Amino acid sequence: MSLILNALKRAEKQRGPAEGSGSKPLFNPLVVESKGGVLQKKKLPLILIGLLLAGGVTGYLGMGIAKKILGIDGQTPSENEQATAPQQTPQEIAAGIKEEAIKAYQEGNFDLSRQKWEALVNLTPTDSEVYNNLGVSLKKLGKKEEAQQAYRTALSLNSSYPEALNNLGVLLLEKLMADEARQLFEKAIQINPQYPDPHFHLALIFEEKKELSEALEKFQTYLNLSKDLDPEMKNKIEMRMVSLQNF
Repeated sequence: MSLILNALKRAEKQRGPAEGSGSKPLFNPLVVESKGGVLQKKKLPLILIGLLLAGGVTGYLGMGIAKKILGIDGQTPSENEQATAPQQTPQEIAAGIKEEAIKAYQEGNFDLSRQKWEALVNLTPTDSEVYNNLGVSLKKLGKKEEAQQAYRTALSLNSSYPEALNNLGVLLLEKLMADEARQLFEKAIQINPQYPDPHFHLALIFEEKKELSEALEKFQTYLNLSKDLDPEMKNKIEMRMVSLQNF
């Protein structure tokens, strides 16, 4: 949520006085990154950060699989260790790496998180959630073109994936491709009307187009749908709405 809050503060400085100043609302694409699947189990304020804590990746993978998949240095287990080590299914291995990816993201180690999502791409190449979450980590690293490709791959696997639609829309919005972004946000809402993020981004588009009543409606919808919203952020959005009403 802090991304929204910071962006709202920047927007207020950009816009200046709301009434009688002759200034117009400045377009300010805010980022609300959304993750799918297990990452929907939030622990941190951002809408999309997971809650699972994990041990070392070698503990999940065992028997040298970590070295083969992730290129992790370490000694190969002895034959006795190999014989006694519990066997893991591919699903268990993937689940372990996923937890590691979430933990790395929570700790702000976005590059490590990216590496683990890329490892999962090799293990589960048809999992749209993996590509979406890879895109989120790539975007955190400033690799926006690669992130866009990851989101598009997620949507090629699941065209009705609201989080991937929203995340791709955010990238397009940042590139001032508002019409294309709007289509993605509207599709995300059509699939899941209770998903708050695309409502927020549509509010920004309406504000830029000076369709202020529609912008106010979408901001209000976002507030209504966002559960456990940070009070400071809620206050900032409400102040923005008052500013639009007086514009």
